[in-house]
Amino acid sequence: MRDAFVTHLKHGKSAEEAIQAILVGYGRSLENHEVECLVLFSLADTAWKHGRLTADVRDRALALIAQGGDMAVWERDAPGDAPLRRQALDRLRARLLSPQPAPKRIMLSSPKPKRIICTDPVGTVFLLDLPTQGKAAMVVVAYVDLGSSVEPIFSVLDWRGPDVPARAELGRCSAKSLVFSSGLGNRRHVGILCFDKRKNPIKPLERTGLVLPDLPYDNEGKVFVTLSRIAQEADAQLGAPAL
Repeated sequence: MRDAFVTHLKHGKSAEEAIQAILVGYGRSLENHEVECLVLFSLADTAWKHGRLTADVRDRALALIAQGGDMAVWERDAPGDAPLRRQALDRLRARLLSPQPAPKRIMLSSPKPKRIICTDPVGTVFLLDLPTQGKAAMVVVAYVDLGSSVEPIFSVLDWRGPDVPARAELGRCSAKSLVFSSGLGNRRHVGILCFDKRKNPIKPLERTGLVLPDLPYDNEGKVFVTLSRIAQEADAQLGAPAL
């Protein structure tokens, strides 16, 4: 959170613009109470320490603390650490109610060029090798700007085959896509999580030359997972290869 907030300031955004950009990035995930607490508490703390806390973020964070914050989650999942979490929330509340320091000086800098993963049009079909046998079809349904990079988002169709399918065959499968689990529930779209930024995450995929039109996309319905996990989950959902 600190890095994202400071980066927005370095790129010339005001505190209000930086906060808005961060909150918009989380989208409907903020409807989840646990996520809302994590984001608002961290954002309020970071903005206060940089002397740029807005009244709106302060009031939202204080209201969440007054409601108990995320203590129920800690008491359920980590009861031994719950007292420490309570102390941390008490300290945060006291800090937010106190005068914030003078705004820290921020050195402006130009944004670095974004890393473009691929430029294939939305609807482009790629094939992914599956662990047991055959291939799955991954279709680009959107691109998302993650700040430092622009990443393709895919739907994995309900199809398994040995080679590039006919366009009509995939078209019949395009109404149904596979579901992938995440901490916030099931998601029908996946981005490829790649820890080595020197590598292009789509390099292992096979281009088919096929483009499908008008596939549905929900910006809140995505999760980033490794390509190996996508292959494993797709393999399990698609069942045994046809003989």
